[in-house]
Amino acid sequence: MLNAGEATYVTGGGPITMSADDVCHVCRAVPEALVVAVHMETVNHCVLSRAALRTRVAAEGLAQQVLIPDDGEVLTF
Repeated sequence: MLNAGEATYVTGGGPITMSADDVCHVCRAVPEALVVAVHMETVNHCVLSRAALRTRVAAEGLAQQVLIPDDGEVLTF
């Protein structure tokens, strides 16, 4: 589980949760892991959308390794 909304403080500074770059880095560092990206589009300080992350991980060839659930979606493992 990765908090991947790229949340930022309204007063500035860098992200306080993972960006798309961070998600891709984790996937490459631990290729056997199944990543679940959460904390996206939940509050207004999350600037990374689900659609943007889906596009990015697909472009990087990592889409099969990353689950990006919709609000209310239940994942069963």
